[in-house]
Amino acid sequence: RPVSFYGTSYTTMYIAENGLISFNEQEEIPFFTEYMPTETDYKTLLAPYWMFASLDTYSYPKEDVGIFVQYDDEKIIVSWEYLQDNFGGMGPPMSAQVIFYNNGTMKFQYKMNGGFDAISRNGFIGMQNEDKSDVVLINAYSNLAHGNGLAYIVTPAEKHVVSPGTTLEATIEISA
Repeated sequence: RPVSFYGTSYTTMYIAENGLISFNEQEEIPFFTEYMPTETDYKTLLAPYWMFASLDTYSYPKEDVGIFVQYDDEKIIVSWEYLQDNFGGMGPPMSAQVIFYNNGTMKFQYKMNGGFDAISRNGFIGMQNEDKSDVVLINAYSNLAHGNGLAYIVTPAEKHVVSPGTTLEATIEISA
């Protein structure tokens, strides 16, 4: 079933081992993180947890480690389980998940698989559209406050242009 991303429906997603999704086939795997908009021509990118990392099947049971995709009639879930930094295993691995809901909402969730967070400061969370004219930056190379869990919810935005001398009546809902 299709996923809506920046108002475009995609039926194929390319999931990288290092916490990145693209909706365009890439000539190369974007292994190293970049600020968004990217200088490299990656086009559409969704970075629920993009970092210089790989899946740790050495230290953890192979059946628990990997990229897992689940779906039902209302959502698609992509999970990276036991994502370990490639800087020599600094700290325990992280698990990250993105849930795509039918209404275009996305939810990013995170779980530490161990005691302390030593790796989120090396990661990037955000997204860019195909022509890189619209970028959402959630976190760039700073520690995340995981607590007992952390989630970000991203909802589709409606953009309106209000010409000079005109008005726009709208209802705004702010939920914090």
